[in-house]
Amino acid sequence: MSFDRVAHIYDGLARLVFGKSWQKVQNSPFHYIQESDQNILIAGGGSGKLLSGLDDKKITYIELSSEMIKKAKSIQTTSIVNFIEADFLNWESNERFDVIIFPFFLDCFLESDLKKVLQKTTSMVGRNGKLIVTDFQKASPLKYWLVRLMYGFFRFTTGLKVNRLLDLRTQLKTVGFKEQELKDFYGGWIFCSEYKI
Repeated sequence: MSFDRVAHIYDGLARLVFGKSWQKVQNSPFHYIQESDQNILIAGGGSGKLLSGLDDKKITYIELSSEMIKKAKSIQTTSIVNFIEADFLNWESNERFDVIIFPFFLDCFLESDLKKVLQKTTSMVGRNGKLIVTDFQKASPLKYWLVRLMYGFFRFTTGLKVNRLLDLRTQLKTVGFKEQELKDFYGGWIFCSEYKI
């Protein structure tokens, strides 16, 4: 799976589908980040839009797509960013992070791999650290079919294996993450939540 083929159209496509409110969704993780949160991990950050709102931090940026990383490197930030082109499941680190951000990342995994991702994440959250997840959740029948259409598009263009939306919030709770605060967008179709272990 690689998002290289869609890197140049990804942001424009998202704005086309979600409209003017898309920027608000992209910025939603900032609500949970404090000045004291210095060591941040972003996994599946795509073209790097999040970086423009994170200054004076130490950021580990993991992304599988080399083309997305190229775009992310062009984002201006005063943070120190370590860009890593890797599959999150194969990447190893002994670091503990103040904040881990998963922006539309977890919906790319089959259930068996999702459990591995979440279990791995539990050991990477530092003391008093937090996980911030922005992603899709099940909503109205119309939005269900739009999600199916999106999955179909990304299966064709990127080799994505997933074909259905999992209940991510339940999966997070299953491995021990406790939801602290929830923000909904687009009638509950998209959520951004803060979790602690």
